[in-house]
Amino acid sequence: MSTSREQSEGHRTLLEIESRFNAKPHGVVIAIQGLQIQALAMFTDLFNQFPYPVVINAAILKLADWFRASNNVIKFYIYKVFKLADQHLIKVFTIEEAMRRVLTVLNSNDPVSRSLALRVLGCMSVIIADKVDVQHAVLQRLEETSDRAEAEAAIWAADRFCAQSAQFSPTVFSTIETKLRDLETNINIKLRLVQLFRHMHHNIAVARQAKSVCVNLVEHKETDQRLVMVALRTLSLLLSQALLDRKEQV
Repeated sequence: MSTSREQSEGHRTLLEIESRFNAKPHGVVIAIQGLQIQALAMFTDLFNQFPYPVVINAAILKLADWFRASNNVIKFYIYKVFKLADQHLIKVFTIEEAMRRVLTVLNSNDPVSRSLALRVLGCMSVIIADKVDVQHAVLQRLEETSDRAEAEAAIWAADRFCAQSAQFSPTVFSTIETKLRDLETNINIKLRLVQLFRHMHHNIAVARQAKSVCVNLVEHKETDQRLVMVALRTLSLLLSQALLDRKEQV
């Protein structure tokens, strides 16, 4: 089968999935959701069978559309599709369109919807990590949220962005430091936050700042033992990449 024929077959398969997703059977809402979840489960095979940019791009745009318009149950299953599709996301060429459709969900009043949007954006980090508007949105949710699940989602997204973008680490550093110093910040959130420092080796000045915060945590008498252990492990990971002060660390 030629490439063009395979691409046409991929588009036909996507249309079949869309038809299943949009089907409106008689019955309760849960039956409709069941059909939608079954349709979403078909995307993994679509990506693997037809890994062509035109097919992948159309599929990701469709998923982003559904994510924007669906309830939280369906949003969760769409997030699972994105999480399994990370190796295919680099083939998306209408990046701005896909990004904006997910980004609009961060304006929701529902912290669960926002949490799922943050996780989808984290999955997309391989193609959007240097987008300033997305970085700002993730940072804003990290700074402003009072919801534990949303905070964890924001940290997860920030972790993915830090791993991909040398620009994001200096931007998010002060927020992490402030939250680590805040006595009101939950210990489990602090444990997640301090691990972000392991990615801050792209910039030597930021790497030194991250190292200093970790050392202060380790040396402070009242630091929770769990946080001391995570800070030590993070220091080791940071200094394995950043070529500074290794003898002092040992």
